[in-house]
Amino acid sequence: IIVFLFIGVAAVTAGSTNDDHMSKALMIGASLLFFIVAVVVIVAFILTIVIVKFAFKLARLIDAKQTIAIQRS
Repeated sequence: IIVFLFIGVAAVTAGSTNDDHMSKALMIGASLLFFIVAVVVIVAFILTIVIVKFAFKLARLIDAKQTIAIQRS
């Protein structure tokens, strides 16, 4: 992620200092890449939260099942 951020900053800097078509294309590509990386990071963060939530829910269900098994014995 840090490498992609560095490439994005370098592309923006190159685009602001030079006014040729190559730097504009690089800047657009880096901006698109930065957007894609940002979306992937956000999705990964949301999935992590969902997985942790379900892990705790599963732990509660297992604990409840053990409690019922102990009461029946």
